[in-house]
Amino acid sequence: MTKPIAIILAGGRGTRSSDPSRAKVAIEIGGKSLLEFHLQLLHSAGISQVSIIAGHAFEQVEQALHNCSFPELDLEFLVEPSPSGTIGALRYALQTTRFSSSEVLVILGDVLMSFPVEPFLKRWRRTTKAAAVVAHPNRHFVDSDGVFRSFDGKVKVTRKQVQNRLVPNMASAGVFALRVEHFLRASSGLDIGSDLLPILADSDELYVHVVSHYLMDTGTSTRLQRARADVVDGSFIRRGSLEPRPAIFLDRDGVVNPNKPEVLSAETLTLREGVAEAIEEVNSYGVPVFVVTNQPAIAKGLMSYSDHELVRARMDQLLADKGAFVDDYVFCPHHPDAGFLGEIPELKVRCPCRKPEVGLFEFLVDKHKLDLKHSIHLGDSFADYFAAQSLGIEFIHVAGECLINYAHVCVDDPGLAVLLALRRLQC
Repeated sequence: MTKPIAIILAGGRGTRSSDPSRAKVAIEIGGKSLLEFHLQLLHSAGISQVSIIAGHAFEQVEQALHNCSFPELDLEFLVEPSPSGTIGALRYALQTTRFSSSEVLVILGDVLMSFPVEPFLKRWRRTTKAAAVVAHPNRHFVDSDGVFRSFDGKVKVTRKQVQNRLVPNMASAGVFALRVEHFLRASSGLDIGSDLLPILADSDELYVHVVSHYLMDTGTSTRLQRARADVVDGSFIRRGSLEPRPAIFLDRDGVVNPNKPEVLSAETLTLREGVAEAIEEVNSYGVPVFVVTNQPAIAKGLMSYSDHELVRARMDQLLADKGAFVDDYVFCPHHPDAGFLGEIPELKVRCPCRKPEVGLFEFLVDKHKLDLKHSIHLGDSFADYFAAQSLGIEFIHVAGECLINYAHVCVDDPGLAVLLALRRLQC
């Protein structure tokens, strides 16, 4: 398979940054420019042809490029004649570059990132869609372009500054893959995130690739400060490692939220005390967190897929209010026993995804490149316990009373249970 060319969009004035006179891609983090981080990532992915297109303070970008040493890469430096937004800059680069490919990987220059690029490209190609976007949850979702693949397969796009609490916390990370011919023919507007993504979503030409690795927009002073701290304290390395990483798996009902009364609509969901603050600490340390939950109420006809998606959105927003997020969320809608009034017959099946079966865990391990052996599962039921046993991983029982006759750790407080899991991973 031919490798795509990579284009790093290094223009933009950075009006919200700590120093608007500095080119954002030339800003140093941990002794390296953002540009050097980008080139290292592309080199690790085997992408050799890279265009850097600059505009504002292009001399600084050129100097940052001069300070990088990647002899394996074929690099070119372009300067946009006038500001025209990310779409205009990309169009100019594609019309000017000496490289040739049917595909282009686009990186916004002010994003500090480390994630597996090749799986992203491979999975996109399998869909045959015109474009793909890397998506992740973040702490500033309202100030990001939201992009979320819904239960029906349709992609929802929300523009930044639109506070939509009906959509789960999943944002564009500033990395895109595009089929060049489609982009040159169909693109319009100024901004890839705000203008192009909604058009692609509406025409069912957008693949959303969710990652749990490290992607941080450094475009404001606060975010730049956090990125620098993450590099110093090791969070960048832990979360951004291209090798398998340990994770914390959480059951939802009984751990993240109370399991009584049963949550059948968004307005009934509340968080258990202390759990959001504990998840935020795990987020900050750089360990991915995943929710794995059985939701048989869907099969029983007590709630719809749409109802469940709204519940997830409320969970995400309540976590975000405390600065926390879960990296991904998977659920089983099935139930094996028939006989419920209004049940959904096609969902009344035995499946490999309903805990204590481990299909959902295996899906997350493959999707997010996880080190299952060193991961931990927190749950409140026998199903959670036996799933952990089947996986061969540690189980922390979140309950007032331990499961009788089974040797495991038992903690009543879910926040303390999450922190205990983190401490064990730190040892």
